[in-house]
Amino acid sequence: MTRVALYDAVVEDAALDVGLSHALMLAAGASGAEALRVWTPPAALSFGRLDLLAPRAAGAIAAARGAGLEPVRRLAGGRAAAIGAGTACLGWASAAAQLEDMRYEITAAVLLDALGRLGVAARIGELAGEWCPGAWSVLVGEKKVGGLAQRVARGGAWAEAVVIVDGAKELAAALDQVQRALGIDWAPGTMGALSDAVPGVTPAEFHRALHAALTSRWDAQLGELSPELWREARRLRAEHSL
Repeated sequence: MTRVALYDAVVEDAALDVGLSHALMLAAGASGAEALRVWTPPAALSFGRLDLLAPRAAGAIAAARGAGLEPVRRLAGGRAAAIGAGTACLGWASAAAQLEDMRYEITAAVLLDALGRLGVAARIGELAGEWCPGAWSVLVGEKKVGGLAQRVARGGAWAEAVVIVDGAKELAAALDQVQRALGIDWAPGTMGALSDAVPGVTPAEFHRALHAALTSRWDAQLGELSPELWREARRLRAEHSL
């Protein structure tokens, strides 16, 4: 079983938070060593490349701020996603050549394992009108509770999952303002949360389930982020600030 560093640092600055994930991806590309991250990010509206190229991008960024979510440029692919206090994330940094055809499959398997430990019957698929649409959505019933995305750059790869544990109604209302500003037609009712299936579940409980799922696949050891990683994260912050 491969030994992998697991980080759970909480970052209050939304752009720096994405910068840290970016730094982990580049470090994996340089060293070949994998790293995992399990965390709850600060409240943010994560914009994808296509969102920011849209003619109405400036209005969407303003709408995000008006809804109380800090706009950031996302690291991985995908479209606009709303993140709140009830959101949990999983990140996996690796060298780009490692398991390049299986990053989605492995990340999805870990998520489904963690959700099963909470008694949630989830599946991977896609719903019409969902937020950040794609074939690797995490579905519970007819609601999307999470999504997967990845990026490969400079020899490193980053696979991530965003899961809404609680607060879907508020996030859907905020995201709807952004989608309207972008001119994107979507169905807010498709956004759900784990708490719909398991009332009272918290991000901390989901994190514990994720830790258990991760340690069944890797020899995942909690680690402290090095000063070098923090310096790189601060350098990369500007790339994700809007």
